[in-house]
Amino acid sequence: MKVRMKEDKLASPDGVEVIDYKKGRIYDMPDELAGNLINIGLATAIKAKKPPETKVEEPDETKVIEPEETKEKK
Repeated sequence: MKVRMKEDKLASPDGVEVIDYKKGRIYDMPDELAGNLINIGLATAIKAKKPPETKVEEPDETKVIEPEETKEKK
């Protein structure tokens, strides 16, 4: 989950490595850590941008192509 830090905070995303998260910066972190930081008021969630909608255009008409007949040798 992406969050924007509201305050500086030392925290561990994996229980091993400690990261110094800085106020104003955006971080992508595990949901559990992000939720904890949001709940205690140290971060705000960054909403994911929707990808641009792609429009699929159907052809005006669909032509059926019949298989060619096999020529038998005589």
